[in-house]
Amino acid sequence: MRAVFGEHVAGGLEQCAVVALCDVFACGHRHRLFICGAICSGIVSRRSKSLRNLRRCDMNPDIEAIEQVVRDAEELQSDAAGFTGLLTEEVSLVNFTGIRLRGREQVKEVMAKALRTPLKDVLTKNELLDVTFLRPDVALANLVKHVNDDRTGALTFVLVKDDGTWRIALAQTTPVVMS
Repeated sequence: MRAVFGEHVAGGLEQCAVVALCDVFACGHRHRLFICGAICSGIVSRRSKSLRNLRRCDMNPDIEAIEQVVRDAEELQSDAAGFTGLLTEEVSLVNFTGIRLRGREQVKEVMAKALRTPLKDVLTKNELLDVTFLRPDVALANLVKHVNDDRTGALTFVLVKDDGTWRIALAQTTPVVMS
């Protein structure tokens, strides 16, 4: 099932065979729920005012945990050991320039080398757009990566929940050309 919380509806609902709309009342707020019967996942838009209300009520601790991983990834971008602690052992990471890294140890090695070059001054801010739960323990996070040298990237994380902890299993950044 695909569910979109709040008044911001992500694209794709028009392709669904069944679309239902209902209101969920929680913590004194009305939350609108769109259900699409053609897709088997859950998507939550973080731009939604209603989602912010749900978040304040602690309605979805997994969303909060994934948001924390995104914040930690940004804060630890200059700390190879700290950053790689957010990754699965067999992570696949494709950076802005298309270089593919496989495994936590390779990411740690390459990142440590890069932090000894002028790349250490290239910093990013991540803007989380939405989270889609493919299964209760697998989530897809869509982000925008803002680089301090005025580049922008479409960043995708696939996260897995292992022993109650969300970790990044895949990180893919694709440059966005602004026209």
